[in-house]
Amino acid sequence: MQWDVFCRVIDNHGDLGVCLRLARHLDARGERVRLWIDDPAALKWMAANDRERSWAHAWPGIEWHPPTPHQVVVEAFGCHLPESVEASLAVAPPKAWINLEYLSAEPWVERTHGLPSPVMSGPAKGLRKRFCYPGFGPKTGGLLTSMVGGAELDSPRSTPIPSGDTDAPGSRQVSLFCYPHAPIGALFHRLADRPTQVWVTGGDASQRAALAAWETLDEAQRRRIRLTPLPWLDQHGYDALLQRCDLNVVRGEDSFVRAQWAGKPWLWHIYRQDDGSHGPKLEAFLDRWLEGVPSTESARWRATWRAWNGLSAPEQLALNRDDGLEQDGASHALKWRQQLAGWPDLAATLMTWARENP
Repeated sequence: MQWDVFCRVIDNHGDLGVCLRLARHLDARGERVRLWIDDPAALKWMAANDRERSWAHAWPGIEWHPPTPHQVVVEAFGCHLPESVEASLAVAPPKAWINLEYLSAEPWVERTHGLPSPVMSGPAKGLRKRFCYPGFGPKTGGLLTSMVGGAELDSPRSTPIPSGDTDAPGSRQVSLFCYPHAPIGALFHRLADRPTQVWVTGGDASQRAALAAWETLDEAQRRRIRLTPLPWLDQHGYDALLQRCDLNVVRGEDSFVRAQWAGKPWLWHIYRQDDGSHGPKLEAFLDRWLEGVPSTESARWRATWRAWNGLSAPEQLALNRDDGLEQDGASHALKWRQQLAGWPDLAATLMTWARENP
């Protein structure tokens, strides 16, 4: 089938990252994909090869005449299709028009996933969309995995990852991908209990914030914490970085999911909302993620995640050797990854919907 995926790049590339991964999954399953993007610049480094970049098309203008008929339309993250696209859909309705929403573990996701959404106005009035909510459990759309048909979904990386220089016995490897307002200084203080290599991912603001935080350490701590700024990595390169590290600090949505598939201890820096709605969203995920974890360990993880996200004092971060979270977190991360593997695959969910529609 011909899939048309529409995506607007907001500010932090996460929306485009999810859509690119979705396109890769569909392509690997033999589907034809077009990515309609308002700002494709990040694909220069995010996509791993020219084939992936070839999926990109400029955001439609006042007229939209795709080279081949559309069959499945994915409207990602409330991006609102241009009137020219809706007019085209009214003339030739697609087999499926899907609203792909943001990932959440909040309880309402299971109630709203799969619901129809009639178009009440505009050129496409009378057509129907369907809400797809990615999530954690069998009553959601699931997650994009790293596997297709039992094989790892991968391609050659365009950006090699340098080797670390901190190879002393007991040294840890940490990837750092966070928003600049994170309490990075508090994190470094906790990690300075032993030699630590910190790989700081691309982005000038984040790298400047990491360097400023490192400079607040005392001399002994700075000797134990080694910072290495990285260029922007393509998605396969970033996934490989997560696999090689002992602790992954991630942000937003796309890296949030990748860290879980990596099966390593991790911290999530959630996207902060002015209305405070990120707090309940974080707590909902913690409830799901920590279900069945011993109460003492669960309480330490909750305190750490809340502190990292500015919901409690930075001193509540518990990540050094004495806290025990690294060892406990490694075991729990593998169990959680196994649990994820038993839930729906997002690309498979969308393909099933497309086939079921008349």
